[in-house]
Amino acid sequence: MTPEDVEALFREETDHVEWKESHEAKDMLEAVCAFANDLADSKREG
Repeated sequence: MTPEDVEALFREETDHVEWKESHEAKDMLEAVCAFANDLADSKREG
């Protein structure tokens, strides 16, 4: 990764980076679980 790549991570969301306004553990856990539920890239809900 170049320094420019790292800087871009702090500016925008991607398929692998999602910024949250909240720092609440529950909100972060929900985001991590949602990501983990689709590691196989099934594109299905739930």
